[in-house]
Amino acid sequence: MRVSRRSRRGRMTGGLLCALLMVSSAPGAVALGNQAAQPSPPPAWKEVPLQPGIYRQHQATHQAESVDVPVPPNGGEIEYMVNMKQGDTMVYSWRAIEIADAAKLTSEFHGHTDRAPGTTGTLVFYRKATGASENGSLVAPFDGTHGWYFKNDTARPVVVRVSLSGFYTLIPNQIRK
Repeated sequence: MRVSRRSRRGRMTGGLLCALLMVSSAPGAVALGNQAAQPSPPPAWKEVPLQPGIYRQHQATHQAESVDVPVPPNGGEIEYMVNMKQGDTMVYSWRAIEIADAAKLTSEFHGHTDRAPGTTGTLVFYRKATGASENGSLVAPFDGTHGWYFKNDTARPVVVRVSLSGFYTLIPNQIRK
């Protein structure tokens, strides 16, 4: 059978049209013609590199406590300390309970290395102040003992409630009952 040139074009055009319709209805098909391409939505997250010192793992187990530290009146003094390894972290809060004059409570937050007799140790003061409360954190700059000295210049005993959380070792028998 002989097909005319015109009918061959018709079948060719019809076949091309059919193929285009099948492709354009497929998922993810690209629109042709005068339609504007839709912009892609922005990614949900942009990963950034981790900066040094932001994340740490600790060998010690995390712990938390709250300790009442009695400070005697009339210039009475006491220290409350913990042991920490260099790089370990502690978050703390302390407040004097029922103090008449907060300006008469002196506190020093400090740390020092352990030292053998006859040798020089390292001592650093993180904060010296008067007042009835303090909140903060510490990344231990060296292995050693870190904590607070309190001096009460009021006429009545004061209790300082120290709350700690982090990576440290308690020093036993600091508070005499």
